[in-house]
Amino acid sequence: MKRLVPLILLLAAACVAPGRMRREVVEQNRREILALAGEGKTDQAWEKYFELVNRSAVDQYPDLLFEIATETLRQGMRAPHPEVRLQAVRSLRYADGDFAFDAAIVRLEDADLSVRAAAADLLLELARPEAAKLIRSQLKPLPAAEQELFMTDRLRAHEKLRMHALLALAALGEKSLPTAPAVDAMSSSDPRTRALAARALGEMGSRDALPSLRYGLEEGIEWQVNAASAEALLKLGERGLIDGFALEAAQCEYPEKIVWAIDQRQYHDLGPTVDWILKEGTYNRSEEVRARAAVALGEMNANQAVPRLKEMLRHFEAIVRVSAAYALVRLNNRAKIRVIVDATHFPDPEVRARSVEYLVALGNRRYVRLFRSLQEDPDARVRLAATLAFRPDGIIPPDETFKYLAWPLGDDDATVKFAAAALIRSIWQPKARE
Repeated sequence: MKRLVPLILLLAAACVAPGRMRREVVEQNRREILALAGEGKTDQAWEKYFELVNRSAVDQYPDLLFEIATETLRQGMRAPHPEVRLQAVRSLRYADGDFAFDAAIVRLEDADLSVRAAAADLLLELARPEAAKLIRSQLKPLPAAEQELFMTDRLRAHEKLRMHALLALAALGEKSLPTAPAVDAMSSSDPRTRALAARALGEMGSRDALPSLRYGLEEGIEWQVNAASAEALLKLGERGLIDGFALEAAQCEYPEKIVWAIDQRQYHDLGPTVDWILKEGTYNRSEEVRARAAVALGEMNANQAVPRLKEMLRHFEAIVRVSAAYALVRLNNRAKIRVIVDATHFPDPEVRARSVEYLVALGNRRYVRLFRSLQEDPDARVRLAATLAFRPDGIIPPDETFKYLAWPLGDDDATVKFAAAALIRSIWQPKARE
């Protein structure tokens, strides 16, 4: 419902205030908006912001949006429900580095262990070595009073947190980390913990971990552990082993494994050949595999795939058609971009979201208005994809993005709202503008 508020305000303003507001009235409104934001009343501040924009005939007030966005993120990180705090922390990957770093450090002390783990992941992404000494505190064992004979949910969460911390520390260049905790965690009952442990061992770079990681590749073990072990072994230089594993994965019946195998060819020059992707991958019974094969062929500049990609435009599944169109555009058949644009109105929200991502990847500014309209989509996945189209490193100049990021700042979905708030912070930094 909140996404309709700016439109209502716009219509009202058009009826009663066609001219510009006097400067003193604008300043009074600015003070009221800042006061509301400072009091944590971000929804009211957001609505009053749009009223000011519409009545003043000014497209945007970046400093006001900055304050509303900042308080929106702070509220999210203080929210009583841990899932909201988790979403707020995860959104900080789109924010300016200093704000994200400071917020992540605070969340390392969160009462919820999954929020702490997300904070450690964020610090890994920020890649600031000074975070290492703060992340180390997450390696402490649980107090004896909290340890039980049987694995409880809290023990599992704590075990996983320790692996997030080890992974972050290893990636930040810590040299004195023991491998034993991660090796032990490779026997955890939780496959997510085992996958984290494998990735940590890969970052540590110790060949002592090879037996554990080779075990992680074995058939019958959960795929996320297989994939993480393969990633780690690749970091340890075991290209021959991973080449063979990827070739086997390409021949199996599970779509997620075949997609992974195609990734290995595109990003690491391992596993199934380009010819295999063309002759086998694009004919796989799984639409997910065919779509990924098409994208890979386009991004690898496989011009020999053009006839097959044109055939794929006639496939029944929309995700395959739009992926083939994307590949053809990458191979200089620009006319097929129309297929992707049309797919943004397809009934399946996954197809709409993927189409937005393809248009952004193709870097065409012609579709700004389309992205803006999709910020009103009924599905949050599509609204998020459309909002991320306005990232500062994307196709829209930063100074033009505020009027588009202002709308999702009032979204009903926390993921969309926090992403918009983080992007606003990354684009507008008042101290740098003074």
